Amino acid sequence: MKNLYSLLFAVFFLSFNLSAQTNHNVSAGNYYYTPTNLTVNVGDTVTWYNDGGFHDVNGDINSQTGNSFGNPSPFYIAPVTG
Repeated sequence: MKNLYSLLFAVFFLSFNLSAQTNHNVSAGNYYYTPTNLTVNVGDTVTWYNDGGFHDVNGDINSQTGNSFGNPSPFYIAPVTG
């Protein structure tokens, strides 16, 4: 019986966590990102839309100040256009 309760709890917990995942949309244009700040949780996805210009995705080092963004897992995607 104890195993049954543990299994039911695990199923409930996993289904709750899966339903809490969010897809975030980010638009990038000439010198802007919308939204400008975004908090992404483990399991969330981010879809990037290039509205025009030449853009990278930098979650590592601020290219203007040289300071780290302090992300727990830094990331970088090389510049693309179109």
